[in-house]
Amino acid sequence: MSTVHARSGPVVADTGKQVRLWNEKEAAGFYTGTGLVFAGSMAVLYYAWYRHDNAGRFRFFNDLNAWRGMDKMGHFTSTWWACQWVYEASQPLNIPARQKLILSIGIPVLFMSTVEVFDGFSQGYGFSVPDMVANGVGASLFFVQQHFWQRQDFVIKASFHENHLYKLRPELLGAGVPETWLKNYNGQTIWMSYPLNKLIPVNTAIPDWLCLSAGIGAGGLLGSESNTWSSKGQLVSYNQVQRYSRYLLSFDIDLCKLPLKGRFWSMFTSTFRWVKLPFPAIEYSGIRKWQVHPFYW
Repeated sequence: MSTVHARSGPVVADTGKQVRLWNEKEAAGFYTGTGLVFAGSMAVLYYAWYRHDNAGRFRFFNDLNAWRGMDKMGHFTSTWWACQWVYEASQPLNIPARQKLILSIGIPVLFMSTVEVFDGFSQGYGFSVPDMVANGVGASLFFVQQHFWQRQDFVIKASFHENHLYKLRPELLGAGVPETWLKNYNGQTIWMSYPLNKLIPVNTAIPDWLCLSAGIGAGGLLGSESNTWSSKGQLVSYNQVQRYSRYLLSFDIDLCKLPLKGRFWSMFTSTFRWVKLPFPAIEYSGIRKWQVHPFYW
């Protein structure tokens, strides 16, 4: 890596772009700010979610079979995303690349582990080892790619489609569209995209921004492990609704690799780079078997 010096401070030449490195004062601000954001977010999370749900003692909770694995996909995805965000934020730091990589892994894992500790003292939950494993897999995917390839070829994305099952249990699955995006696993799909030109001979004219994308989702989920629950002392059962997993294959576009520039485009890609774009898709599920979607999101 070559370094040049200018009036504004040292900069590093990186794929044709010059990035100003932070001095010690700015680096200290980064570490201080990161610590304050971490402590503040944990305090807000505890106050909003856990303060009335303290079990008084730490306990473990086995939720390996919950939500057909979609909650584990959420942990995997969130950790990988967080590693990517921290790594990009650490680039101006005037420290070795290895330390930046350690930061990008350590901060997200610490954050997710703290949430699990809160769950461990919660009456309705507990410390989930499967959740921690999913967090570790997400961090490992980022580490392996960045350490050996210095890039993220396998990119994790998400999409959401409208699913009306939340109306049967809005207190758990959400009461409106924004809330159901987070809570209703029936409408969520987690995707792993990979450049198509890396899967076929290199002498093809396929652009590097076109990707093949494999997705996983679920349907028929009205509860964590079953569709039976208790409400106001009454047993509610929707066992006639079949629970099933969904597997999809589609195409995708890596927005960051499109030959477009400008401030607006930079803001757009920063916001939507982790969103799977709508494309035709082939689906296999336990209830509908094979199905072709002309347009799927």
